[in-house]
Amino acid sequence: MRSGGKLVTGKSEDIRRINRSLILKTIMEKKSISRSELEVQTSLALPTVMRIVSILIDEGLVIEVGKGDSSGGRKPVMLKINSDSMFFIGVSVQRVMHVVLADMSGNIVSSYGCNTVSNINPDLILAQILEGIETVVLQSGIMPSRIKCAGIGIPGTKFSHIKDSGFPFDVWADFDISIWQKSDKFPYNTEFQNVARLGALGEWMFGAALNCRNFIYIFADYGVGAGVVIDGKLFTGSCGVACEFGHTTVGLDGRECYCGNRGCLEMYCSTSAIIRRYLVDDSGHAELKSKLLESPNFSIFADAAYGGDRIALGYIEESARILGIGLAGLINLFNPSLVIIGGELAENCAGYTKIVTDVAKQKVFRNDASVLKIIPSSLKDEASVRGAVALAMAQVFDHVLPD
Repeated sequence: MRSGGKLVTGKSEDIRRINRSLILKTIMEKKSISRSELEVQTSLALPTVMRIVSILIDEGLVIEVGKGDSSGGRKPVMLKINSDSMFFIGVSVQRVMHVVLADMSGNIVSSYGCNTVSNINPDLILAQILEGIETVVLQSGIMPSRIKCAGIGIPGTKFSHIKDSGFPFDVWADFDISIWQKSDKFPYNTEFQNVARLGALGEWMFGAALNCRNFIYIFADYGVGAGVVIDGKLFTGSCGVACEFGHTTVGLDGRECYCGNRGCLEMYCSTSAIIRRYLVDDSGHAELKSKLLESPNFSIFADAAYGGDRIALGYIEESARILGIGLAGLINLFNPSLVIIGGELAENCAGYTKIVTDVAKQKVFRNDASVLKIIPSSLKDEASVRGAVALAMAQVFDHVLPD
C-alpha cells in the first residue's frame, strides 16, 4: 500500500495498522466521504477499504450518514467519524494554562483556563493541571470512562541555566518529567511534549498545515521555540530535544541568556525579553514602565506600542527583524513549503508576521527556497492545546501524528 505517496512494506500486522490509520485520517479530514472516494484518496484496493470500514463501523468509530451525490448510477453511502465515540484531554502549560476536552473529531467540548503558578513549584503546577482536567470533565457531563487519554504540553525541562535568571519557567530547568510520568496522579494515560512541537502538531492536525509534509511552526511568546515537520515526520532529534530555536546564537557578545550563553535569539525576540529591554531604556515612558513593573503583561506593552509609544513599537519591530534572520537559517536548513508563526507576538502585534516574512525571504540563500508561504497561526492561542489533543489521540490512533 501507499502512505503519503510512498510505498509501505513490512509485516502484515503493521500494514493493516497503517491502512486503518490512513482510512481514519482521511475520513476525519474529508468530514464526509464515500467508500469509493476513500479508495481514490488512499490508493488502497476497494476490498481493503470495505473490510476496514466495516471493522471501524462495528467498533463505533465510523458511522454511515446517508447518501451522497452521484454523477450517474447509485448514490454512494457517505461515512463520517463518530465524534461521540470517545474523548481526549489536552493541556497546554504556558503563562496561561489551557485545558480542553475534545471529541473524536477534535471538536472542543469543554475548556478551562487559569494563570499558571509558573515559577513556584512543579507540584503546584501539577495540582493546577489536575484541577483543570477535573473541571473540563465535570463541565462536559461526559462519563470519565469515555475519556481515553490526555496530552500535556510543557515548557522545556532539564536544560542548562542560570539560577534566578528571570525566565518565566525557571522552575522547569531541573525538573525531571519522568517523575510525573511514573506517578499515579493522572486519571488517564498521559503523554508529555514540548509546547512548541505541539503547536506544530495542532496546525498539522487541525489548522493551516493540514496534509503539509514539510513545514515549520515558530512559537514566539514568553520564549521562542520551533516544531519542524520534515517529509511528514515530526523532527525531534536523537534524544528528543531538537529545535531549540530560541537558543540559536544571533550575537556573539550579546545579552546573557538564562541558559548561560550570550546572544541567544530568545533574548531579543521573546515577549519577556522585549519588556526587559524597554524597562532599562532611559527613553521609555515612566507610566508604561510602572504598569509593567506591577504586571509584566505583554498585552499592556502591545497596547501601548500600537497606541502611539514609538519606542515600544520599535522593540517589537526589531524583534521581528531578528526573528526573520533566525528563521532564514531554518529555511536554509530545512527547505519547508510553509512556515507558521504562532504565539503572542504574531497574534497581538499587527504587521509582525509581515516583517518576519520580508526579512526571512531577503536572507534565504537559494531563490527556490524563498518560494514558500509564511503565515500567522490559524489556531492562534489554541495551537498548542489542540496539539496536545492530537498527542492524546495518537496514543490510541497512529493516524493523528505525522508518520
